[in-house]
Amino acid sequence: MNVDMGSSVGGILLVWLLWMAALVAVGASIVAIGIRLAGVGRGDDSARLLRERFARGEITQAEYEEARRILGR
Repeated sequence: MNVDMGSSVGGILLVWLLWMAALVAVGASIVAIGIRLAGVGRGDDSARLLRERFARGEITQAEYEEARRILGR
């Protein structure tokens, strides 16, 4: 029986690369879920809170506009 070592090494490498890609995908999914649960990237919450405070009369128009400028909105 003649075994070609080149093809078996290539197959092992391919399987190894597929496992690494699967681990990276799982890791990225876990990080994305963690970021979503932590609320990172929710910039609109600060803008919403600012609008609510202005609507309730807790801050003046000048304070509102200054806060919007600082928040970059």
